[in-house]
Amino acid sequence: MMQRKPPFFRTMILSLVAQLFALTLLVSSSPSLALASEGATALAPYGLPVTPREDSPTAVPTLPPFPSPTPLSQGYAAQTPDPNPSLSPEAAINAAIARQLADGRYDYAYALQSIVVGTEWAYADVFLTSRSSGALLPTQGAIIIAAKDASGYWSARLPEDHALFNEWLEQIPGSLVSDLVKSMSRWTPEFGIQALADVTGHYLPWPASVSAYVSQNPSVHGAGRIDFMIDQLDISATKGGTIVYANDSHRDWVHGGSAYAYYNNAVVIQHSPTEYTLYLHLKYGSIPTWIKAGCPGGEAGQVCALPVSRGVKIGEMGTTGWSSGPHLHLSTTSSWGVVWGPDFVDEDGDSNTTENVYTAGTGPHITADFVEYPYYVAGCETNYNCLQYWPFGPKVYSQNTVQTVATPTPSLTARTGIGIYSRATGAWYLRTSAAPGASDYQATYGGSWASPIVGDWNGDGTVNIGVYDAASGNWYLRNTNNGGAPDTVVSGYGGWWGLPLSGDWDGNGTDTIGLFVPSTGEWLLRNSNSYGSPDIYFTYGGSWGYPVVGDWNGDGRDTIGIYNPTDGNWYLRNSNAGGGPDIIVGGYGGWWGFPIIGDWDGNGTDTIGLFAYQTGQWLLRNSNSYGSPSIEFVYGGDWGTPLAGDWNGPSAMSADFMTFDQNWDAVNQTLSAIPTDYSLVDLMRFALDPSTPLGTTPSEAPTAPAAPTMMPLPPVEPQPVKPPPPSQPQG
Repeated sequence: MMQRKPPFFRTMILSLVAQLFALTLLVSSSPSLALASEGATALAPYGLPVTPREDSPTAVPTLPPFPSPTPLSQGYAAQTPDPNPSLSPEAAINAAIARQLADGRYDYAYALQSIVVGTEWAYADVFLTSRSSGALLPTQGAIIIAAKDASGYWSARLPEDHALFNEWLEQIPGSLVSDLVKSMSRWTPEFGIQALADVTGHYLPWPASVSAYVSQNPSVHGAGRIDFMIDQLDISATKGGTIVYANDSHRDWVHGGSAYAYYNNAVVIQHSPTEYTLYLHLKYGSIPTWIKAGCPGGEAGQVCALPVSRGVKIGEMGTTGWSSGPHLHLSTTSSWGVVWGPDFVDEDGDSNTTENVYTAGTGPHITADFVEYPYYVAGCETNYNCLQYWPFGPKVYSQNTVQTVATPTPSLTARTGIGIYSRATGAWYLRTSAAPGASDYQATYGGSWASPIVGDWNGDGTVNIGVYDAASGNWYLRNTNNGGAPDTVVSGYGGWWGLPLSGDWDGNGTDTIGLFVPSTGEWLLRNSNSYGSPDIYFTYGGSWGYPVVGDWNGDGRDTIGIYNPTDGNWYLRNSNAGGGPDIIVGGYGGWWGFPIIGDWDGNGTDTIGLFAYQTGQWLLRNSNSYGSPSIEFVYGGDWGTPLAGDWNGPSAMSADFMTFDQNWDAVNQTLSAIPTDYSLVDLMRFALDPSTPLGTTPSEAPTAPAAPTMMPLPPVEPQPVKPPPPSQPQG
């Protein structure tokens, strides 16, 4: 029997009643839920957080105009799930939220984040809330889609509308809802409990005897997708295979809208050519070092191949990406891919919001069988169907213990090595460990005209030598640790006004050049070893401190810092941008010591150190904090410049850092010969070129203290015979 369409006045009354019903129920269950009002203008296109955070974005880009929707094949009126079309998309979406809330089959409700309105399409970012408490459930977000019919009325479809929702999801313009969000939002049907799963042999993705709630299950998420809220943080591989992708670069953007889908930390494991598991929303900085070392530059899509056994830790539960709280989103798929979108929140702090951020995207989903709760066995107590009872129904327990098959052995024994460069002769003496002894590598490259600079110039995991000529601004870089012609020459990037730096600024596994301008505190960093304008430019510090570079938080990117020799304080940043320090280490050092940075214990994080040039003593810390040296030894002296690097990589993490060249003998004589200290700018310039006269205006810095009393020193490698300097490399 054909249903008569209600008159216009009746339609309006029913629409207003539905809105009032939605407002009453949602506000009574949770005061934090935000509802769009009738006639409201379009909200921010990427969604606003329910609970504002200091690290939430303050501005979002403007989306282009939205094209008109493709006409529905069977006519809009025949397929809409909403019998009462509304005059606005906001009203239609609120009515759909009220419809779902009134349905007793669901234990959850929707919290409206924001509404984005186009010409004939609109969508709302929503999160799931507990019907009983109103609290946000730790799940991936969802969207509600609204469309306008030929008569100008709006209706909305929910994820619970399944096939009808998918139809509109395919048609809504890609400029409004990205392909990644579509793939994450698409509902895929279950085939009934009697059907066999597509793949078998998986265990729950956390250690044995630990329990978890299912915070979003396949009944809404779709087959092959489950959200777990686990009683501890560690995430384990569900099944043996090969890690093909890892991204640990994204911060925890809690309560972000669907655009945050691209800010998702992820690990992807391949089990066969048509079977993959994706572990999403992982905590920032939690992916083990051996995985990050084996998948360098993963955020840019570099595919890796690391064997992994079932039960091995691959990360920790977090809330990166499109997430309403800490949980694990587990997807089983027949394929996957790297996806990207614009960095609209400027996550890396370089003031560029047009560059891409990356994550893993899912292909067609497949159903996975869990050993603990098999898909095909009858009875809720023992099978996969128990996972339908959510949220916070029966807890599920894991039996996922590490098996006897080979597990990856992290390469954490390879630590940052040390070295000495003799400016007088251009001789390099490199040790592969932070300890005294005979040099493992010796080379002659450079001379009195050159300052040393080291880095992994070609991304092979090994740190190699190079020199910088401040007179010409030329860089001469080698891809091996021996003498010879330069492999890379960068001409004219710099001069006497700048100090040379190196670091992996963009996390792609390759070190590139940079400059620090002491007189202004400017940093001029390049993402390639070539001449051009700085890719990253900002101001931090000044002539009162030495520049330092290191990966302070283990995220695979080198960032900046300042060491103040006046008080021994370190001011370290976790992004290459101006701002306040993320880490402050007080009182570790003084005028008697110069900064040296490295990953001394091989844990994937760079930490501070000092070289006492008067005695050749190295005082290294395994954490960026004040305390006694973790490592202490003597190597070299005031005849050479200290170095640090992984000279024989690859290792768990290449030691990316910066070296600052000093003519130690001249500086020592200067400090002891004059009654007041000259500015650090003067001393640094004098160190680069002893023929440059020191300035005549003393700084306000206090007189340099005497070097500290040292413990009796062990024997030191004899000073090397200084060979004649080589000729200057030709550019």
